Order: sequence, then C-alpha cells, then structure tokens
Amino acid sequence: MNMKVVEFEEMRLGDFFLKLHYFMKAKEEKAILASNLVRLQTMELLNVQIEPKHRIKNPLELWRFPWETEEESGIEIPDLKNESVKQDLKDLYSVWQKD
Repeated sequence: MNMKVVEFEEMRLGDFFLKLHYFMKAKEEKAILASNLVRLQTMELLNVQIEPKHRIKNPLELWRFPWETEEESGIEIPDLKNESVKQDLKDLYSVWQKD
C-alpha cells in the first residue's frame, strides 16, 4: 500500500480500512484492464485467422470473467434427494470420522 512504518503506526483504524478499500479497488481495476486487453488481443488474433462471416464481434462472446457474470454463478447444485449424492455424502462423512 506504499506506506512507511511510521505512517501505519500513526494511522487510525478507520483510515487504514479506507486506504485498504481504495488500494484493493485500484488492484481490481488493474486486473479488469489487463483481462480486457488480453481478451481483446485474443479476439483480434482469432478474427485474423477465421473467415469474415464467423468473426467475433464482441469480446464478451469469447469468454466471460467471474466479475462479469450477473446472475449466473456457473455452479451446479446437486439434487440432494438423489441416491448417488446421498451415498457420496455418507462416504465423505465416514472418511472424516476416521481422522
């Protein structure tokens, strides 16, 4: 966070968390910028190599990053009423009991 020891020692707790919040926000913005550049470069590389009618128009069509999914988590929750899931959970529980 580019702080000296003296600055850290004299800082109030609330100020520290505020500085930490903006530091992490800046890191996230850098990561988003870098990922968008990589995605755009990849899209351009692919568009050079494929036919014009199959070219990708939007970089989001190439792939999505975790922070861009609004409601889709992509995680499938298994049906707990399924017998195979119940058996897997029992097996896992029995392994935990041995430790």
